[in-house]
Amino acid sequence: MCILAPNHNLMKHEPLEYGRYYHLYNHGVGNRDLFPIEENYEYFLELYVKYIVPIADTFAWALMKNHFHILLRLKDFEEVYPGIDLSGISPDRSGIKQQESPSRSGLRSNPDPTGLGDLSGLAVKDLSGIPPDRSGSNKKVPDDRSGSNKKVPPDRSGLQNVKPPSRHFSNFFNAYAKAINKQTGMDGSLFRRPMKRISINGESYLKYLLLYIHTNPVHHDICEFPEQYQWTSYNSFFTNQYSYLKWQEPLSWFEDKENFYYMHRKKIDHIRISKWLEIDD
Repeated sequence: MCILAPNHNLMKHEPLEYGRYYHLYNHGVGNRDLFPIEENYEYFLELYVKYIVPIADTFAWALMKNHFHILLRLKDFEEVYPGIDLSGISPDRSGIKQQESPSRSGLRSNPDPTGLGDLSGLAVKDLSGIPPDRSGSNKKVPDDRSGSNKKVPPDRSGLQNVKPPSRHFSNFFNAYAKAINKQTGMDGSLFRRPMKRISINGESYLKYLLLYIHTNPVHHDICEFPEQYQWTSYNSFFTNQYSYLKWQEPLSWFEDKENFYYMHRKKIDHIRISKWLEIDD
C-alpha cells in the first residue's frame, strides 16, 4: 500500500519557541540506557515537573529503557513570564521572543493514513503569538506638567531572569544525567545531541502521535496493551495519576474516553505510522 506524503509542514531541529506544539524524543548515547533501574523513571518525572512543567502543557509521554517520547506545547511567553515586555528585542539575540504560531483552528489538515478519523473535536485556542500589552503602557499619555504627549518606556524589569526554552531543557537533562552518572559510576554524555524535536503545525499529527507514543511499549513487545505498561501517560487519562498532564484537550481529539480507549486497542502499524509522522529514530 502506498504511504501518502505527510505534508505536515514539520520543522526538525529548529530552536524551541514559546507557544508551539512539539514532539520531543531522544535516545541514550551509544548503548547507554536512560533508565538503568526502575527508580530512575520516577526520578526523571520528578525533574520534569521541576524544570519543564512550569513552561509547558504536557499531553503525552512514554519512557522506555533507552529512549523517550514527549508531546507538549510550550506555553506562551506571557504565561511563563507575565508582565515582561519584549518589544524591540531581537529574537536572534535573545532567543526568547515568541514567533507567530497558527491557531489550533488553523492547523493544517492532512490526509488520514490509517482511517482513524478526523479531528473535528479539536479545541480552538489562539496561538498567534504574544498579544498586545493589555496594560495600556504602550499608549500615549498626557504629561501632567507640559500637557504634551509622550510614550512610557516598556517595563524591562525582570528581563535578566528570562530563559529561552532550550535553557530549561538543558538544566533538566543535565540534572538527570549527573544523577545517573553518579549512580552508575560513569561519566560523559547520557543523551544523544541534539535532542530531536518536531514543531507541529498539522492537526492530524497530534492525534496519531499520541497513539504512537502510548502504544510504543506494545510496538517493542513489552506488553500486549498500553495499560499494562507503567511508564507512559496512558493510564493517567483514566486515573489522573499525574496532575500536570493536560488530558482534557487530547481526549477531545478522540471525542470521548470510550473512543480513546477503543483507538488505543486497535492494532497500529508502527513502522507505517512512524514514516508518516517522519520520526527518525
